[in-house]
Amino acid sequence: MASAAAAAAAGMGCYSQTSWALRRLGAGGGALASAATRRRNCSVAAAVFDNQNREYVIVGGGNAAGYAARTFVEHGMADGRLCIVSKEAVPPYERPALTKGYLFPPEKKPARLPGFHTCVGSGGQRQTAEWYKENGIEVLYEDPVEAFDGKTQTLKTSSGKILKYGSLIISTGCAAARLPEKIGGDLPGVHYIRDVADADSLVSSLGKAKKIVVIGGGYIGMEVAAAACGWNLDTTIIFPEDHIMPRLFTPSLAKKYEELYEQNGVKFVKVTEFHQSVNIICLS
Repeated sequence: MASAAAAAAAGMGCYSQTSWALRRLGAGGGALASAATRRRNCSVAAAVFDNQNREYVIVGGGNAAGYAARTFVEHGMADGRLCIVSKEAVPPYERPALTKGYLFPPEKKPARLPGFHTCVGSGGQRQTAEWYKENGIEVLYEDPVEAFDGKTQTLKTSSGKILKYGSLIISTGCAAARLPEKIGGDLPGVHYIRDVADADSLVSSLGKAKKIVVIGGGYIGMEVAAAACGWNLDTTIIFPEDHIMPRLFTPSLAKKYEELYEQNGVKFVKVTEFHQSVNIICLS
């Protein structure tokens, strides 16, 4: 179990996402965290999962869940014993593709599923829906957890399904920062990138737009701007720092990249009164 939890943590990249999940789950988070770290005996159905009991449950169907599932399989702990509860309609996939090849115009052969399902990002096997079935892993698609009871070790999904778990991994990930609704954060043409549905919506808009404004000068913002150049769009990046990607780039290195983007028609607007960097795409 320790190795599976480690795999989940590695896939998530940092523990802040788990902390966020515990805060979202409320005051019972302490009990849940405690329950998640210990394994208890639990009556489990073999492969068909014909009752409510699960020995291991992963909450969240993102990249971390996919890598954790691989580790369970490698240790012979998955078949008829593991359940993944996800709000997405597809198995775990490598999210970085969504702001890279996924946004390419049709003539540049954009990336599409199942091409980047977990774990191809690390050179591993492509874990399609069939892979989970073949390994006896139950995946509940589009059925996120809505409530839990840490004392009785039970979860309730949006469909009303009740799951009793022995050990729990929380890999819910994070949410995209959003502009406030009062200033237009939910207007048509304002896009956020988090999942395949978000990327599909953005691609649809890219094919109709003439101009794009990207808020945020980090990895995601720069990647989306590069993709927009492929669509020949009038592209502007707005960000609050003195140069792009300040956590990674020195000013001189950032200048080189900014010049490269400018040579491809991208404009930069540095708005120092912003308080945080977010990745939001506004099209017109």
